[in-house]
Amino acid sequence: AGVLYRKDGKLQGSSEYRFAEELECVPYRADIVYFESSRGCPFSCSYCQSGFFKDGVRYYDLDKVKEALAELAGMNIPIVKFVDRTFNANEKRAAAILEYLLTLKCDTVWHFEIGGDLLTDRLINLLNKGNFQVEIGIQSFNEDTLKAVDRYCNLDRLCKNIGRLTIHKHVDLIAGLPFEDMQSFISSFNRAFDLKADMLQLGFLKVLPGSKMRNNKAIIFSGEPPYQVLKTDWISVSELKELKKVEKALDIYYNRGRFKLSLEYLLKLYPSPYSLFLHLADNFKEDIYLPIGYARAAGNMFFACKEKADKELLCGLMRCDYYFSGAKGNVPQFLKPFKYYAKDVRKKCGIEKDENFFISEVDYITREKIMCAVIKNTGRVIHLGEL
Repeated sequence: AGVLYRKDGKLQGSSEYRFAEELECVPYRADIVYFESSRGCPFSCSYCQSGFFKDGVRYYDLDKVKEALAELAGMNIPIVKFVDRTFNANEKRAAAILEYLLTLKCDTVWHFEIGGDLLTDRLINLLNKGNFQVEIGIQSFNEDTLKAVDRYCNLDRLCKNIGRLTIHKHVDLIAGLPFEDMQSFISSFNRAFDLKADMLQLGFLKVLPGSKMRNNKAIIFSGEPPYQVLKTDWISVSELKELKKVEKALDIYYNRGRFKLSLEYLLKLYPSPYSLFLHLADNFKEDIYLPIGYARAAGNMFFACKEKADKELLCGLMRCDYYFSGAKGNVPQFLKPFKYYAKDVRKKCGIEKDENFFISEVDYITREKIMCAVIKNTGRVIHLGEL
């Protein structure tokens, strides 16, 4: 009862409902909590609604913020995401909150959206001490693009600060901005990827109601929420479709962190990061937008890249990635170790034929010298020298 849905534009279902008589009987669990310590933004980026309001930034009372954070810490919620548009807009206040969070005893991860070029030595040192993660909007490395959207950022300082952070880092790009053609965006993509953040989000411009971007006639966007860009005077429909495929491949192979060793090797074989992810996207035999499990993703990577790569080496690295990722189920058949690996390892370690093992590390920089570790049925780790 009480479930409604739309059909042919009309509400269907029953609007009858009843209250839970005792709220204590309603289970409460939250894996992510969104928390705000301020509202508004000091900046006026033309694609963002936050810049539409001229009231600046309004802050909640700091003591009340600390009280609420202590309560959340007591609940041991896995992730608390601050929704402050630019958490470090006020350096003194941001430092006070970080210092307080460092005193709390909990396993919670605290997530912040920050201005990367605004980071000070003090804030960087505090962030590196705690169970924190940050999201940093780059949006573009095209200076003309940033100027056109009223986004003023010291890109050199931003990149330097990202490199100084030792915590989980998430950086963002936006496709479809003014003056950003395909080649310009690919350049932005490659430069952002080279920052080695833990996640790179390739987003697409949303022309939101109330944003100044709505007045830009060079941008065509969907009339339905989320009002996503369809094409611009600088980038075509087909080019945005290509970027959509690359976004999916980037999420599968990079952002989920399941192919770290394989990617590090393959990136040396392709002209640029973008070219590798486009190649991976183009070689999916099925629709890339269907649900993709580990085996299907790994299979696509291996068969897409095997002609360019050392197949034995790629297989070994992907096998390592499989175990390090914590993937469940049997190892895909094409990732089984090559016979000469098994023969050499068994001989050197005296491993019986009925004992299982796998190669968990491979030194692929010096390809003639393959270093590995072997895990036997007993769980004992044997560190091998050169094979």
